[in-house]
Amino acid sequence: LTPEESESLTVGVFWEPSFVDNLSISLDYYSIEIEDAIIDVTAQNIADNCVDASGGPDEAFCNQVDRDSITHDISLVRSGFINASALNTEGVEVQVSYNLDLEVFDLPGNLNFNLLANNLIEYEIFEFQNRPDEINVEQGEIGDPEIEGRLSTSYSLDDFSITWSMKYTDRVVTYDVSPIDGGSPEDLSYGYVPSQTIHDLTSTYRFNDMVSVGFGIRNMFDKTPPGYVSNAGTSVSATNAAGYDVIGRRVFGNVKVVF
Repeated sequence: LTPEESESLTVGVFWEPSFVDNLSISLDYYSIEIEDAIIDVTAQNIADNCVDASGGPDEAFCNQVDRDSITHDISLVRSGFINASALNTEGVEVQVSYNLDLEVFDLPGNLNFNLLANNLIEYEIFEFQNRPDEINVEQGEIGDPEIEGRLSTSYSLDDFSITWSMKYTDRVVTYDVSPIDGGSPEDLSYGYVPSQTIHDLTSTYRFNDMVSVGFGIRNMFDKTPPGYVSNAGTSVSATNAAGYDVIGRRVFGNVKVVF
């Protein structure tokens, strides 16, 4: 194995407008390319890529196969990790934070707003980078939505604080969107998961510098993606659970003690 190689570009802008106190905005663009990424290739995958690769027999994989000198049957396939993959991703991330002292309205306490959002422009995986036609496009598939965001609103007064947060996940499909081998099967049930917004409510009270208690509700409106059925606390999935709350509404409490 050789080390993975990566080229990345990030460009960011940070702005605190003078005409609005306690407001900050940041905008970041990122582009990452990984070459010679290390992947675990199975014996069957090595044999397939030696014989049935789209561009013909691949010497790199055929060298991992030993054959009987007389019968020429496969006697050993050396599987394991190899530098074969490549990955490209690109996106834009924005964060907006605003802090409002309610004293300006002759009210007690303080309000804070924080928005964090990401737009995934590109996410492509080449399992075998010497075959650029065999591209696996990931953006827009379940687990890799094109748009994700979280908005949090917090109110604090002395030692008490309460936060309402909303997590947004864009609509995604449950099939492969790659241009060559992708597409939705005609008999696919739940071909997509609609956009979702999950609401959480949490509160904290600090008795002193050492002891605090918390209380909250996760997934307040009991939002779960289609294809999930809860049964005695167990979720049965018709799609991939990546990035989704499949448990549903629950209440929690905690006590934090610092020694």
